[in-house]
Amino acid sequence: MRFYLFYNFTFLLFGSLSGQDINVNLNPFDNLYFIENKGQWDKQKNYSNFVLWTGVDNVFLNNNGSGFKWEVNYLETTVPFDSKTEEKKKKSRKIHTESIEFKLLGTNPNAKVLLENKSNHYWTYGPKELNSVGYKTVKFLNIYPNIDVVYEIGNSELGLIKYSFILHPGANPEQIRINYEGEVLPNIRIEPKEIAINKSVFELKESGLKTTTQNNKEIPCTYKLIQNGFGFNLDLHSLEETYIIDPYIKRVDKLIIAQTKYKQWKDFSNMVIMSDYDKDDNVYLMSACLLYPQIAKFDKQGNLLWIFSGQIPSIDWYSSHPDYPTPGAFFIDRIKSNILIGPGLDMINGPRLVKINLDGNYTGFLTKSNRQSPELWDINLDCTSNSIILGSGGTIDYFNFISLDQNNDSTKISLLNATGDSLSKAQDVIVSSMD
Repeated sequence: MRFYLFYNFTFLLFGSLSGQDINVNLNPFDNLYFIENKGQWDKQKNYSNFVLWTGVDNVFLNNNGSGFKWEVNYLETTVPFDSKTEEKKKKSRKIHTESIEFKLLGTNPNAKVLLENKSNHYWTYGPKELNSVGYKTVKFLNIYPNIDVVYEIGNSELGLIKYSFILHPGANPEQIRINYEGEVLPNIRIEPKEIAINKSVFELKESGLKTTTQNNKEIPCTYKLIQNGFGFNLDLHSLEETYIIDPYIKRVDKLIIAQTKYKQWKDFSNMVIMSDYDKDDNVYLMSACLLYPQIAKFDKQGNLLWIFSGQIPSIDWYSSHPDYPTPGAFFIDRIKSNILIGPGLDMINGPRLVKINLDGNYTGFLTKSNRQSPELWDINLDCTSNSIILGSGGTIDYFNFISLDQNNDSTKISLLNATGDSLSKAQDVIVSSMD
């Protein structure tokens, strides 16, 4: 029997699932890393080799260190209007994305990269060749003569990320020139110790600016306007010392003030919605992130081994549909040692299931879809382990049970039942099918 953990849980106690010693983990989906891009983000491959991905805030570092793109996802809620009946239809929602680019001007295009604080786990994106690790710190050396730039994971209070300039002896701080850009030119407000970059529904705020020597002695430093951007006013006592300029960057929502049709959902990327375990007592958890629900594997000691990203770009499969972002379901087949996963809603084609192995990699199994059942609530197997049984919502008046024949990985779909008087019964029947 699997366990269902609801959105208001900010933790997991996963030891009790399989009788092992109880482990408490307040950070089950440890995504705060710059993940190496091996082509899984193909559209950004020429732009970024390292990506911080939470599903809400995604930061793409430039390949040569000359800045980053900060992408923010919102829920756009609309109410279609039927001109014939003059009635409002059911609300619909989809993902709306806005971004801001942070650019360093006049940089060295061949800056050497140095990676630090590597993750102990890896992320998967389909084939094993795309398995990727992450780093807390990415440095680009000599981005300007005798100046390094450092991008680091920040913290929840001061900012998601921070950047630093390390000025070695002989560096000229006047060479540092920064600008912010976007699809629509953002409004930039510069104060001595703070910068606010405004978009229609959010702003990025630089704060906590300080400059110190290697001996941690703080020296005066403020922002200043320059041509095509901004830089720093520094009172350097000696060009023979090493200095560090060190601000944080934080996103601030303006949705209440803006009164738009967009909504910022809570960051559910670290919340658990579903759990299961394999025959070796490894525990698997599914996140409630809308873009995209992930699956994390832990060993019996509570160590995070890998995170399946919910993205298999090679077959255009994702664990939630961007136009209907809804967490789905997963199931561990303990006999065949694989994992079945499907998105929660696909109004166009119906949810498609994939299989990944216990290392988190795609096996090549992809089901056909069924538009009669656009919702996926739960997954189970019949007693022979040859058929996948799905609990799925059809229309408002009935629910479906679908059987997928997985003999030899075939994908024949047959509709078992399309009647019922309560949508809530579908999951109960599916879960009890093995009891």
